[in-house]
Amino acid sequence: MNHDIRRQQRFHNYEQEFLRLQEAVGMQSLNELERNGLTQRFELEHILCRVGKLLDQTEP
Repeated sequence: MNHDIRRQQRFHNYEQEFLRLQEAVGMQSLNELERNGLTQRFELEHILCRVGKLLDQTEP
């Protein structure tokens, strides 16, 4: 049961980050540095989701 809650939380967080990314990408006034920062932030969130999933799999 605990894994289901964590999965839902991770999916919700991932979904929120994706919505932020879509919103930011839609902004036309971003310079290259800002676009790179957005990409890195999304990549970091993706990595954190995967690490969380791995940690869940290693718990007894």
